[in-house]
Amino acid sequence: MKLTRQHFQFIADRIKEVKEDVECYGNPTKKAGARTALDALAADFAVELRNTNPNFDTDRFLEACGV
Repeated sequence: MKLTRQHFQFIADRIKEVKEDVECYGNPTKKAGARTALDALAADFAVELRNTNPNFDTDRFLEACGV
């Protein structure tokens, strides 16, 4: 199955929602660690998603994730 823009957007939206939730709760040290982990997760997704579709725009995806 070839992933589409809608799939990519869905993934980016979920990552961004979690990042926004992290911003609202917890202590600063844990928030910074969670943000870093979510940024790394988004980057890992971007690498793999790029392999599914030659038109995948990594920069656009990461921006949509809030990275």
